[in-house]
Amino acid sequence: MGGEERRRIKQHLAENVDTCSGEIWEERRRIKQHLAENVDTCSGEIWEERRRIKQHLAENVDTCSGELWEERRRIKQHLAANVDTCSVNDSRSLEDTLTTLSN
Repeated sequence: MGGEERRRIKQHLAENVDTCSGEIWEERRRIKQHLAENVDTCSGEIWEERRRIKQHLAENVDTCSGELWEERRRIKQHLAANVDTCSVNDSRSLEDTLTTLSN
């Protein structure tokens, strides 16, 4: 997935988050799959992408169904499982965000 594709997905999610349609959940699944497949590259772009997804979920968690909570749980589990594959700064940032999501 190239940068243009990710930009399009992020824009789509931002514009349509309140509808919680199956299309949005499929977009999120594709983003998560991409991040999982590329987690070991630890590029700044990927970590920024993850930060934005987590921030988006945290800001919109009360507007959606239980399905969103399951989505959050899966993302948090994935991040926790992979936190050691990146730098200390990235790990610290992820831990801070996970703490925020847990509250």
